[in-house]
Amino acid sequence: MSLLSTIGEVVKIMSVCPVLKASLFTIFVLAVVSSYLVVSESDSADGAAAGTSFTDGGLEYTIGADGTVAITGLGDPSITELTIPSSVTYDSVTYDVTSIGDYAFYNCTGLTSVTIPEGVTSIGDVAFYNCTGLTSVTIPASVTSIGYSAFYNCTGLTSVTIPEGVTSIGNYAFYNCIGMTSVTIPSSVTAIGDYAFYNCTGLTSVMIPSSVTSIGGFAFGGLTFYAEDTTTILEQTIGNLSGNSFAGTFDKLIRGYHTVTYDIGAGSLSAPVQSPVAEGHSFTLATYDGTNDGYVFVGWSDGTNVYAAGHSLTMGTSDITLTAVWEAPAETNMTVWIAGALVAIIAVVLVAVFYVRRFVL
Repeated sequence: MSLLSTIGEVVKIMSVCPVLKASLFTIFVLAVVSSYLVVSESDSADGAAAGTSFTDGGLEYTIGADGTVAITGLGDPSITELTIPSSVTYDSVTYDVTSIGDYAFYNCTGLTSVTIPEGVTSIGDVAFYNCTGLTSVTIPASVTSIGYSAFYNCTGLTSVTIPEGVTSIGNYAFYNCIGMTSVTIPSSVTAIGDYAFYNCTGLTSVMIPSSVTSIGGFAFGGLTFYAEDTTTILEQTIGNLSGNSFAGTFDKLIRGYHTVTYDIGAGSLSAPVQSPVAEGHSFTLATYDGTNDGYVFVGWSDGTNVYAAGHSLTMGTSDITLTAVWEAPAETNMTVWIAGALVAIIAVVLVAVFYVRRFVL
């Protein structure tokens, strides 16, 4: 029933009796006023509607459907060093800041540093696109995704620490960040997007964890990765890159490796030679055909355990030395035991003879 119809019915009833008319009218007015008060109070408690935009402290915000806000722009272009607040108050209601919206700082070339607070979970597409003056950005552990072209052409950015918790790095995320010299990707990341680090010509150190199961096309375009031998160029595949660290120059990033040294002791032949092995990769222990007078080769020791030739070891975080383990053959041990026993018997006999002769004489 519409409001007008309701009022009409009330008027008809009120015409029946003046007393009843006054009472009903009073009740009706009180009901209407109360309903408006309830609605008004509810609106005040819930805050502004989703989609409402406002500016505070030089930053532009938009309220989301979940009652949090995203940063959508820089309202004060004079800001160069920006610390984003973890929450903001608008119209007497406080909102948590949980995301950097798409295009939020697009082409803000005057920004030199940005600190993103804990609580922010995503950095949107094109968020810091072409912020050429940006040299430092602090990304909190709460961030789980870095969007498409998020730091595209941030040529002044020298280093970035991607926190544990980030699971994906979007396409073109750090495209043409030519000032970046090193990047460490955490073990939480499983996917690196297309062109993510394309033409980052300043890179001299790259660490890609084994958790990465997807590397997009030209993700490291322009960089040349080499195997441990420093001459073999590696195709940029999961098998060659994931789980490895590389260092060198943009033109020649060499896969990190450690050396394996075999110490043969008094062995008669030269020690085996092992090619360098990348950290986390396996290698097979060499055989050894040399001899050592009176001893038999039984394996290699790393100082803690003894391993037989042909055993597979996984390279750790440092160089390794394996020492040959030599043992006397079983028959030699028996011979030594028998010889020792005979010597003992002879000694006992000689002592007995000595005492017998002494008492007899």
